Amino acid sequence: MSYIITDKCTKCGACLDVCPVKCIYSTPEDDQYYVNPEECIECATCVPECPVNAIFNSVFVELNAEYDFSKASNKAE
Repeated sequence: MSYIITDKCTKCGACLDVCPVKCIYSTPEDDQYYVNPEECIECATCVPECPVNAIFNSVFVELNAEYDFSKASNKAE
Protein backbone atom coordinates (compact mmCIF):
# COMPACT_ATOMS: atom_id res chain seq x y z
CA MET A 1 0.00 0.00 0.00
CA SER A 2 1.29 3.42 -0.84
CA TYR A 3 0.35 6.72 0.72
CA ILE A 4 -2.34 9.07 -0.51
CA ILE A 5 -2.72 12.82 -0.25
CA THR A 6 -6.17 14.16 0.53
CA ASP A 7 -7.89 17.36 -0.53
CA LYS A 8 -6.57 19.03 2.63
CA CYS A 9 -3.30 19.48 0.71
CA THR A 10 -2.21 23.09 0.34
CA LYS A 11 0.67 22.35 -2.09
CA CYS A 12 3.20 23.83 0.33
CA GLY A 13 5.86 21.42 -0.96
CA ALA A 14 7.11 20.09 2.38
CA CYS A 15 6.44 16.51 1.24
CA LEU A 16 8.33 17.04 -2.00
CA ASP A 17 11.45 18.09 -0.15
CA VAL A 18 11.67 14.89 1.91
CA CYS A 19 10.49 12.18 -0.49
CA PRO A 20 13.56 10.03 -1.24
CA VAL A 21 12.15 8.60 -4.48
CA LYS A 22 10.37 11.74 -5.72
CA CYS A 23 7.03 9.96 -6.22
CA ILE A 24 4.83 12.99 -5.50
CA TYR A 25 3.44 14.80 -8.53
CA SER A 26 1.23 17.68 -9.58
CA THR A 27 0.61 20.10 -12.42
CA PRO A 28 0.16 23.84 -12.00
CA GLU A 29 -3.57 23.36 -12.61
CA ASP A 30 -3.96 20.76 -9.84
CA ASP A 31 -5.28 21.81 -6.44
CA GLN A 32 -3.16 19.25 -4.59
CA TYR A 33 -0.27 16.81 -4.87
CA TYR A 34 -0.66 13.12 -5.74
CA VAL A 35 1.45 10.08 -4.81
CA ASN A 36 2.31 7.65 -7.60
CA PRO A 37 1.53 4.27 -5.96
CA GLU A 38 3.88 2.40 -8.30
CA GLU A 39 6.83 4.51 -7.19
CA CYS A 40 6.06 4.98 -3.49
CA ILE A 41 8.31 2.87 -1.24
CA GLU A 42 6.10 3.42 1.83
CA CYS A 43 8.85 5.05 3.85
CA ALA A 44 6.39 7.55 5.40
CA THR A 45 8.90 10.39 5.52
CA CYS A 46 6.29 12.68 3.99
CA VAL A 47 3.65 12.08 6.68
CA PRO A 48 5.16 14.06 9.58
CA GLU A 49 6.26 16.84 7.24
CA CYS A 50 2.74 17.70 6.09
CA PRO A 51 1.59 20.74 8.10
CA VAL A 52 -2.11 20.06 7.41
CA ASN A 53 -2.08 16.26 8.00
CA ALA A 54 -3.21 15.50 4.45
CA ILE A 55 -1.13 12.35 3.90
CA PHE A 56 -2.38 8.91 4.92
CA ASN A 57 -1.52 5.29 4.29
CA SER A 58 -3.95 4.06 1.64
CA VAL A 59 -4.65 0.93 3.69
CA PHE A 60 -7.03 3.05 5.79
CA VAL A 61 -9.08 3.94 2.71
CA GLU A 62 -9.43 0.27 1.82
CA LEU A 63 -10.25 -0.75 5.40
CA ASN A 64 -13.06 1.80 5.54
CA ALA A 65 -14.39 0.80 2.13
CA GLU A 66 -14.44 -2.89 3.05
CA TYR A 67 -15.93 -2.45 6.55
CA ASP A 68 -19.26 -4.21 7.13
CA PHE A 69 -21.35 -1.42 8.65
CA SER A 70 -24.43 -3.63 8.81
CA LYS A 71 -22.95 -5.47 11.82
CA ALA A 72 -21.69 -2.42 13.69
CA SER A 73 -23.09 0.09 16.13
CA ASN A 74 -22.29 3.77 16.15
CA LYS A 75 -22.59 3.90 19.93
CA ALA A 76 -19.62 3.64 22.23
CA GLU A 77 -19.58 0.33 24.03
